[in-house]
Amino acid sequence: VVNQAYDRVFNRTPEPAEMQTALTFLREQSARIGQAGSPPEKALPEPMPARYPAAQAAAIVDFCQALMNSAEFVYVD
Repeated sequence: VVNQAYDRVFNRTPEPAEMQTALTFLREQSARIGQAGSPPEKALPEPMPARYPAAQAAAIVDFCQALMNSAEFVYVD
């Protein structure tokens, strides 16, 4: 998931530190969402992928949103 997101958003693979940060974020965010109960429907991807639990899918949505709000995405070098 992380490699696909970086490829689509930045057209590159993540650096090792970026990969570790992303995996930590996804794990912790998924746990937070899971503890809060079922995520709201608007927080889930459409269509909802069958291979991911709802909390994990919502965490991936949050991760992708963070990538698209990054300076690397917003500003062209």
